[in-house]
Amino acid sequence: MVSRQEVELQTLPTALIRWSETSPELMDTFIYGTATFTGSWVLIIVIMLSEG
Repeated sequence: MVSRQEVELQTLPTALIRWSETSPELMDTFIYGTATFTGSWVLIIVIMLSEG
C-alpha cells in the first residue's frame, strides 16, 4: 500500500516538468520568486543573528 504522501511526492516533479515544458516563462518567474523569497529570509536571519 503506497501512502498518499509518497504519490504526491512522485507526481509533483512530473507535474513541474510538464508545466515548465508548456509555460517556460511562468517557470522562470516561479524559480526567480522562490529564490528571491529564500534569499530575503536568509538575509533577515543573518541580520537578526548579527544584532543578537
